[in-house]
Amino acid sequence: MNAHMFPVCLQRLSQGEWFTSRVSACGLFAVAYTRSTAAQQSDLRQLYTQLCHDETPMVRRAAAQKLGPFAAVLERDAVSRDLLPLFTDLTSDDQDSVRLLAVESCGAFAAALSKDDCSASLLPVVQKFAQDKSWRVRYNVAAQMVPLCEALGSEMTRAELVPAYIKLLEDSEAEVRIAAAGKVSAFSRMLTPPLIVSQVVPRVKELANDSSQFVRAALASVVMELAPQLGKQPTIEHLVPVFLNLL
Repeated sequence: MNAHMFPVCLQRLSQGEWFTSRVSACGLFAVAYTRSTAAQQSDLRQLYTQLCHDETPMVRRAAAQKLGPFAAVLERDAVSRDLLPLFTDLTSDDQDSVRLLAVESCGAFAAALSKDDCSASLLPVVQKFAQDKSWRVRYNVAAQMVPLCEALGSEMTRAELVPAYIKLLEDSEAEVRIAAAGKVSAFSRMLTPPLIVSQVVPRVKELANDSSQFVRAALASVVMELAPQLGKQPTIEHLVPVFLNLL
């Protein structure tokens, strides 16, 4: 199939009468975009907007799932202008299955956007969905926390994301605590030793006695990676007892 026909076929799929064709189309946009002319790329962005607002939840789910890969191939200004509003809309969808898939694209958006756009647009979403009523959404927030922190930088992470992460460590659902516990070391790399001791370590001690063995296992796999970040004496004082408790 030549470069001209691919976008044309994708347009037909995107506007198909049956929702299955529109679902299938969502996964092809990233590939088609890199093989299209500037005019065709503009059309593809408009088509994707239509799919993100489709009346059928299955189509919106597919569009939300492929939003990250699509953002990865767009120019930065196009991501900010065209895709970021779609991300905002999808993360406000009344279907939690759409919201949780949209949240999965946080890492891709963080890599594609400027730090200012991340701070203005992604940060409020993460802070909001760390408290979402659906545990699956909160789980995905925990999974995407580290890429977002890396995009925002240490200063913004310390100022804005520590409270959201702590809430995930204390979540009522074990699955969310598992995801958050497994990110303890990676998240803490963005923090100062005093902040780790005051904010993260108390929750680590609680998780070491968690009722779920899977939470304890997730913590055990990463907890000693905190040692180089804390230094010798804080490690002896705070981490060694946790480690011994997990044995």
